[in-house]
Amino acid sequence: MHSKLKDKNYNILPSLSDEGKKILNDLKLTKTSHESVILIIGKKIFTKSDALLKMIDDFPILWRVLKIFNIIPRRLRDLIYDWVSNNRHLFLKR
Repeated sequence: MHSKLKDKNYNILPSLSDEGKKILNDLKLTKTSHESVILIIGKKIFTKSDALLKMIDDFPILWRVLKIFNIIPRRLRDLIYDWVSNNRHLFLKR
């Protein structure tokens, strides 16, 4: 993990675990939320592309160029997010 990210307190939790299900239920998030990354900062909840773009703030500076995607409407960004998520095996081939 990059040293800048080590300084941040990100807790990764599977949404289908007992604790994950409880959090999703407590936050009244839909049952399909397990298919997306969810970022919770205080009382604000970020999902899909919004969550990724928010986390980029903590990435090394070269990654921050991806913030340009904020100009794309959320609905379109989330469609792209879903497509990449559903086809990630194509991108992760070794």
